[in-house]
Amino acid sequence: GVNMTGTTKHPESFILVPRESKWCWVWRRIYKKELIGDTRFHPEYTTFGDDLSFMLDICHKANYIAETKNASVYHRIHESALTNKKFTPNCFDWFPFYFKYIQENLLDKYSTTFWRIFYHASFKYLLHETVIRPKNTNSYVAEARQVLLESCKHIPRKYLNAKQRFLRWFLSCLK
Repeated sequence: GVNMTGTTKHPESFILVPRESKWCWVWRRIYKKELIGDTRFHPEYTTFGDDLSFMLDICHKANYIAETKNASVYHRIHESALTNKKFTPNCFDWFPFYFKYIQENLLDKYSTTFWRIFYHASFKYLLHETVIRPKNTNSYVAEARQVLLESCKHIPRKYLNAKQRFLRWFLSCLK
């Protein structure tokens, strides 16, 4: 039998709320072919970010999502997979493309409430990956800073809280 772990008539909630270490990983789900339609992974993603963009592209089309504990798909990792790549400055490259893609293609697909929650969490993640992580590892600090500045150009300030808006403004003043 099927052991259901989560269902929702609001598929975007699977993007916003990580449950039991489940984020928006594409490989954790099975999709109807009609739902995917012409949605594809973007070749611009050479390191990370393709899962979330894919989920944002299709979740707004779904009327219902259900998850089970049943092992239906086995995830094999190949040596050439993005998840096996060594960390380099290129690992930051997906951020600007990702935020630009959302700004240009997806803002009308979800509610303002969704985007506020999404951008609040995404901005925190962006800061962690481009400020805290490079500082802690003492690597690629300059490259990370450039990616942060470029990414901020594509994050609409209206979806950020007051502290984040100020920080985004401050960062946009840096050249």
